Amino acid sequence: MLTLGPDFPNFSSVLFITLFVLPLACGTLANGLLTSGGPQHFEKGLKYYTDSKFAEALMELNQAIAIDSKDSASFHARGNVHYELHHYAQAVEDYNKAVALEPNDASAYGNRGWSYRHLGHEDLAVRDWQTCHRLLKLTAPLPEPKPSKPIDASSP
Repeated sequence: MLTLGPDFPNFSSVLFITLFVLPLACGTLANGLLTSGGPQHFEKGLKYYTDSKFAEALMELNQAIAIDSKDSASFHARGNVHYELHHYAQAVEDYNKAVALEPNDASAYGNRGWSYRHLGHEDLAVRDWQTCHRLLKLTAPLPEPKPSKPIDASSP
């Protein structure tokens, strides 16, 4: 039986592109909805993000969130910027807000899983990947979670 999981060849590349790059490149959420809050700042933030200008992307996305604190896409995008900056705890916080606002955003779960993995929380990572997997209605099984250390939200 084929098992799609972190040990599967190219799993990281496929999951990263599917859940992280494509939604941002399209300027959409995984469910296809365009962002509603602070669209100019959100779009500028995405442009800066794709140009690897992460400080500028953070400024624009912070403004988008200040305009509309209920816009899950802005939190999701800012989480992606924090991830690129290796600010994994901050990325988790933003993905948490994105998921709270849009519980069916599969890519937010997938991305939060990668952040958890970098923080050493394999069980939380796998749990999020399983949720992402279920939301995307994928059929290949994922591995069961392993216990991890407690979360330290203050760690970078």
